[in-house]
Amino acid sequence: ESTPTPSAPPRPQEEEDRGEALENRYPPLFPIFGREAKSDLSEIPQPQARQALKLAGELGASEEAAWNKVKRLHQVDGIFSARLGLSYRMLFRVDVDDRALVVERLITRESQERVLRQLK
Repeated sequence: ESTPTPSAPPRPQEEEDRGEALENRYPPLFPIFGREAKSDLSEIPQPQARQALKLAGELGASEEAAWNKVKRLHQVDGIFSARLGLSYRMLFRVDVDDRALVVERLITRESQERVLRQLK
C-alpha cells in the first residue's frame, strides 16, 4: 500500500508561466474612481470604503489573489464585480487603452440589478 506523497512545489518554469499569464491579462492599471463611486465612498461603511481603495490598487497591480475574487457580469458588457464583505460590491470596468481600472459604483448587493440597468 503506497502512502500519498505531497505534491511537489511548482518548478521555477511553472511559476514563471503563471506570472506571465497574469501579466498578459492586463497591463498595470491606474485606479480611477468615477463621480458616483467617489460619492459612494462616503456613503458606505468605512471598513468597506477602505477595502474598496485597497482592492482597486491590488487589481490595478494585477495581483492574482484580487482577480480571483472578481466576476465578469453578463448583464452589462465590460463590467466586473468584486465583493466588499458580505453585503457590498465594487462595480468597475477596465480601459486598456487608457491603462485604467475605472470604479463605477460601490453598492449594496441588493441594489446591484437596479444599478446595472442604469449602467447599460
